[in-house]
Amino acid sequence: MCWSRAEQYKDNVALVDAVSGRSFTYAEARSLAQSFGSGLLRLGGSPGDVVAIVLPNLPEYPVIFMGASEAGFVITTLNPAYTPTEIRGQLVNSEAKFVVTIPQLVQKVKEATMGTEIKMIVAGEQKDASITSLELLMKDKGNLSPSVPSSTSSVAVMPYSSGTTGVPKGVMLTHRNLVGNMAQLAHPAMEFMKPEEVTVCVLPLFHIFAMNVTMSNSLFNGGKMVTVPMFEPNMFLKTLVDYRPTYLHLAPPLVGFLASHPAVTPEHLASLHTIFVGAAPAGTALINLFHKRAPKVRFREGFGMTEMGPAVTFTRGNIEDTKGSTGQLLPNMKMKVLDLGTGEEMNVGETGELCFTGPQGSWETVSRDKSTF
Repeated sequence: MCWSRAEQYKDNVALVDAVSGRSFTYAEARSLAQSFGSGLLRLGGSPGDVVAIVLPNLPEYPVIFMGASEAGFVITTLNPAYTPTEIRGQLVNSEAKFVVTIPQLVQKVKEATMGTEIKMIVAGEQKDASITSLELLMKDKGNLSPSVPSSTSSVAVMPYSSGTTGVPKGVMLTHRNLVGNMAQLAHPAMEFMKPEEVTVCVLPLFHIFAMNVTMSNSLFNGGKMVTVPMFEPNMFLKTLVDYRPTYLHLAPPLVGFLASHPAVTPEHLASLHTIFVGAAPAGTALINLFHKRAPKVRFREGFGMTEMGPAVTFTRGNIEDTKGSTGQLLPNMKMKVLDLGTGEEMNVGETGELCFTGPQGSWETVSRDKSTF
């Protein structure tokens, strides 16, 4: 699904590095992805093997992700700020066979893989002959096909989540899970992303929000995604001026930065028409503060979780003022509300939806066109 319009947008820039300006068109990204997947197979990998990605946001990230996925590999994504012990824990738990990283993280990843048979692949210059070069894999002819065709029920990615309940756990998301959520967001009622839009991806691609809300949908819609390897105020603001994004996917702290930092001017926000907020509620106070600098920028919020791939609710396209709501259920999704005391399901009418209301908070059935969650 991500490459389904690659031919239509083949000459458009798909991916850009905010630091160096390095970029790939859709035709280039598509070809490099095929080469990378074929190169993994030529390196001795097999469909179903796990490829770990320990990278900051880079244009190569989606290329690696899509190439490995198409060749039948399973991807697991790691926070590059992890300690060697944390990296090792996820690599071992996910049974990774390959790990892709950058020169700056090689020593940390080496320590994490010590005593294992995990093969390391490095994006960028390195002198260790025992490490495979990403650039070399991307020069593969791209003609190797997996022995077992990919299935929609095959696991595509295992991001690790739920660290609040102990050690993070691998969430096994299939191709169907990811595509299903993309299709829900692409429903006309959502008006989620228009073709050929521009965004600056500052949220980490190892997280499900940037992974399957930003990255995959940007590729599907022929968009330009400018990757920022880390949040650094001056670099981020320069990127907003240089590339003039039409929308941003942000968490509340970044909204707060844009709303209150003295270095932010109307010029930085002039190209934006929408900010989508996830990970936590922005709240009306923060939205109102932001609107003092850019009153015409729409806010649309959503709720999700890694296990859902991730979106569960999102503000519909026809709602201008969300009043801080995280929106309505995505199309073709159901929910039920249980009484925590009895475990019984609360009754919801066929034509109504539940809305949390009242000073003390109570569930009421309201008409579908007015309901928010």
